[in-house]
Amino acid sequence: MKPIDNPIFVHEEAVMGTVAVFNIFENFEVDDDIIDENQLHDQKLGPEIGTKLNPGLDPKSTTRFHLDDKIIMEAVGKACEVLHKCDEIFSTFKEDSPMNQYRRGEITLEDAPREIAEVLEICNELKSATDGWFDPWVMLGGVDPTGMVKGWAEDKALSVLAKSGVKAATLNIGGDIAVLGTIKPFQKWRFGIRHPLYPDSLIRIIETYENLATSANYERPGELIDPYLKMPVDRVASVSVLGPQLAVADAFATAGAVAGSQHLDWIRNQNIYSSYVLLYDGTEIIIGDVSFG
Repeated sequence: MKPIDNPIFVHEEAVMGTVAVFNIFENFEVDDDIIDENQLHDQKLGPEIGTKLNPGLDPKSTTRFHLDDKIIMEAVGKACEVLHKCDEIFSTFKEDSPMNQYRRGEITLEDAPREIAEVLEICNELKSATDGWFDPWVMLGGVDPTGMVKGWAEDKALSVLAKSGVKAATLNIGGDIAVLGTIKPFQKWRFGIRHPLYPDSLIRIIETYENLATSANYERPGELIDPYLKMPVDRVASVSVLGPQLAVADAFATAGAVAGSQHLDWIRNQNIYSSYVLLYDGTEIIIGDVSFG
């Protein structure tokens, strides 16, 4: 899944049992009096001598933003620290992680790191928002927030980048992509959705300004548990969700994959997150504002 422009800085970090890929981009900011894409494109003024702007960008309406490499490296380093801390707390693969200790009843919520209580509170809200289809408490071995905590960690990592001055970036962990800003005014990010049956192929290119989470049984075989039947299910080929918070999109994608195509009214009844669902027979279900490239 690669954005359409070349990043100025790339970093790969082994974490959460996979690889986190940071892409940092130069950014063109639009002046406050430019309010939409048509207004920007209607401007006919050519580039000023000495500027290096892409065609279609008026230098009198946009500002090129570039960070020093040292600042970028420090920002990415801090973001990686956030990811590693989340992994240390929430990993269900690390025997002595606080999450596993809590699941086994060895520590109470009061004794656990505060992040666990924060995440479980969000999980409870998301359980309600999905009509119960997202339910970490139904997992074997005790409550397991894996279905949203990766997105939650990515949200926090990109927040660190933003506070450090980064204007345009993506963070991809296992196909769940958090985005920060845009590279150019009104230019959407473009991401490929992996085909669930043919790993080397893409089923769609999605164009979006928002975060993207995808859930499929090939990623978590046997871990998509129906909270009502209390058993593993495999009802759809894949579910992708777009929205402003990756933690929510992550949970919604998990819930959609568990619920299947017959039980998606909960996502249809809200207007913030959009979804693309692929069934095994090739049927596509589009809910909300989803654009394809």
